[in-house]
Amino acid sequence: MKNLILILLLLPIFCFSQQTIYSNVNHNGISRDYILYVPQSYDSNVKIPLVFSLHGKSLTNVINMNITNFNDIADTANFIVVYPQGELDVSLTTGWNVGWSFSSGADDIGFIDTILEIISFQYNIDLERVYSTGFSNGGFMSYLLACQLSDKIAAIASVAGTMTNDTYNNCNPIHPTPILQIHGTNDLVVPYSGDQSKKSVDVILEFWRNYNNCSLNPIISNLADIYILDLSTVDHFLFENGDNGVTTEHLKINNGGHEWPGSWG
Repeated sequence: MKNLILILLLLPIFCFSQQTIYSNVNHNGISRDYILYVPQSYDSNVKIPLVFSLHGKSLTNVINMNITNFNDIADTANFIVVYPQGELDVSLTTGWNVGWSFSSGADDIGFIDTILEIISFQYNIDLERVYSTGFSNGGFMSYLLACQLSDKIAAIASVAGTMTNDTYNNCNPIHPTPILQIHGTNDLVVPYSGDQSKKSVDVILEFWRNYNNCSLNPIISNLADIYILDLSTVDHFLFENGDNGVTTEHLKINNGGHEWPGSWG
């Protein structure tokens, strides 16, 4: 804690709006990078939500920032977004340590927690509205945060990422947690039906539906097909009436692959 306080005191206090800030922090003796985007609407007198956006395996936070377009959304929805950078794993590709044998071994939960402490020192963050979303490996990491950093994370959304067996078996959230799972039925990297190291979409939806005490049967609706040439459609599954009013939701992309919808993976 003393080291963190020293880091915070040495860091500049950013208070200007609409900035893209490339920053880093020394965590466990390793210099770790992250990008911070502050919307034009930021007012230091008003608490603002914070969204962590986590890249997929082999990608970078810069690529993730460009794929997701969260900066534009942050300007209209009024939240700060942070894009952390994962470490190199044993295969020399970037990623998040979610317990696989080839993971980097980095303390990524501690890294995310440290970033949150730093940004909360620099900005007026609403600590009741801190969220995580991620693509593929970043989605797996978002679930890990929901399970093991539950006191800091209000809700998550995962795109093309589920839960590892280890995350599933050791998940101990401490509050009802809204969940959104976005997944393509033709995903060949993270199969919709799961495999030996990953839980299926149906299994994780049932885990969170049950934990959140949501209704047993979902409300199912079809989203408008705005681009028919991709031959995919989207069904929305809404499990509602959970504790504290939370929901467990799923966007099922029929014929969708391993990609960020509307972009590339």
